[in-house]
Amino acid sequence: MAAPIDMVVCPQLLAGRLLKTDTTFVVINFNGSRYLHDCLMAIQSQGDADVIVVDNGSKDDSVALIKSEFPAAKLIENAQNAGFARAANQGAEAAESRFVAFVNTDVVLAPGWLLAILPLFGSEKDVACVGSRLLSKDGAKIDFDGGTVNFYGFGQQVRFGSPLNAEADKDLELTEETAFACGGAMVVDRQAFLHVGGFDESFFAYFEDVDLGYRFWLSGYCVLLTRKTVGYHVHHGTAARFLSDAAMAFLAEKNALTFVLKNLQEQNLGRVLSASLFMNPARLVLRAQDALLRKNALFDAAKGKISDVLDVLNSLGGEVCVPSSALAGPLAVLNVASHLKEILKSRADCQGLRRRGDDEILNRFPGFFFPSFFNSRYFAVEKTLVESFGLGKVLGEERPGPLVNEQMRSVQERFCEELDRLHLARAADRKHIQGLEGALKDRSEEIARLDEELAKLKKQPADAIAAALVKDADIKERDRVLAEKEDVISDALQSIADRDAMLERAEASITEKDGLVRRFETLAEARKDDIIAHQERISELQETMAALQGEHADAIALMQSELEDLRDSLGEVEGERGRLRAQLDKIEASFGFRSYRGLKRLARLLHISSSDE
Repeated sequence: MAAPIDMVVCPQLLAGRLLKTDTTFVVINFNGSRYLHDCLMAIQSQGDADVIVVDNGSKDDSVALIKSEFPAAKLIENAQNAGFARAANQGAEAAESRFVAFVNTDVVLAPGWLLAILPLFGSEKDVACVGSRLLSKDGAKIDFDGGTVNFYGFGQQVRFGSPLNAEADKDLELTEETAFACGGAMVVDRQAFLHVGGFDESFFAYFEDVDLGYRFWLSGYCVLLTRKTVGYHVHHGTAARFLSDAAMAFLAEKNALTFVLKNLQEQNLGRVLSASLFMNPARLVLRAQDALLRKNALFDAAKGKISDVLDVLNSLGGEVCVPSSALAGPLAVLNVASHLKEILKSRADCQGLRRRGDDEILNRFPGFFFPSFFNSRYFAVEKTLVESFGLGKVLGEERPGPLVNEQMRSVQERFCEELDRLHLARAADRKHIQGLEGALKDRSEEIARLDEELAKLKKQPADAIAAALVKDADIKERDRVLAEKEDVISDALQSIADRDAMLERAEASITEKDGLVRRFETLAEARKDDIIAHQERISELQETMAALQGEHADAIALMQSELEDLRDSLGEVEGERGRLRAQLDKIEASFGFRSYRGLKRLARLLHISSSDE
């Protein structure tokens, strides 16, 4: 092992201001734009720290959001989803600070989160990692309050889903050791992180923080949990958007088995690995039994006679339909077997770091025998394997003794706590159902009132009736959709408000149309006298036109008479011209003009054309 790193004291408060933290926040994002803004805004309030966002090939507007709203953040863009572990390592490698804070996009850190954590690295222990408590988004329930790991490699979040209880918190230390810190909100010493190899990238996602925590412990470091500050987490907020239940179950199974193969000492590996492999089909049956037979029938048959198992199999017929998650365990075993060489190489690297034995680590955290699934038959299988394979020896006992019995009693107590929690949940559900029934009753009364209003609307103009019918159909459709949703009460109230608003708009529309009709009637009455006056005027104009037509006819007759007179005058003029022409002929014959010029002048005087000359 390399020499222990120098654990310096963190930056302190000076005059109410935070000094440079020497910290880089690493945020791993995949299609998390809906959470990114709140996450990064909370990070910006933590003090003087660098921010690196590693984007795993998002298809939403995450990258554009980061570039436009958080230009100071360094952005690493992967072409495809490389998984949480690989992206986190990329961020840590790119960081240049003493500390690296890993934060999920669906986590919002409380103000002063970083300032509460950094002083813990200055303790006497070789602290390599500090995580904080995580609460649900509304702060009502515990999401992470410390971690343990059981013998088949499943990490467990202490008090997950329990209501936040101030009285219970009084019995808890503000800071305590934990098997691992949640990767969604933790700070690591970068040198220690790189020393143990960072996150195992073969894990992709899930339990990579469990594996990292165990390697910190076996390497001689310490992992702490603090309740001095919190983060608010949307559980599976981003993972559920791209991983199905079956995919998440496969990753959990594969990574848990890999954890066992890598991290346990040689003298413990055989017995623990054997017991772990026996637990795999137990989880398959647990996931599949509800789809096949009544609850626990498969477990009961399996622990009975061979004939009982045969009877069950024969009763299932040739084909059965089971959830895809039931295939997660067998597929995980096959996948690990296919990559066993790489895992064994990783095991050699891991064991080369060892400075603590498994018993020294596991005895710190009472969770080695905690079941990951709460089913009495499943727990009975686990208990049998613990006793048969002597798993107490992993904790340093030659035979099942106080340590094993104490953890088994803790398991039973946890079962009782889980049952109590289920009873409380069922009581809350019953109260919720009663509330829903009350809301449905109120809605029925509201629908009856709306039916009465609809009957009134039918007496109004046809367009108002049609609009009301359309709105009523829309209301009924919303009622049907809202009845299928868990938040029916709030949506129902909103729907009622919407209906009231629509009816008010319908009434306003009817009132407006009635006003238009009254205005048209008033306008018609006001223009009635004008119409009569126009008609009288038209009669007068018609009489005037008739008179004008008569005068026009007289004028035409007069003009025709004058035209006849003009024609007669023209005839007389033509006759006079002929007489004058005859006289000219006589004069020419009698006197003989001496010159053509004089004759031409005479012709002009007599208006004789050139051809007549």
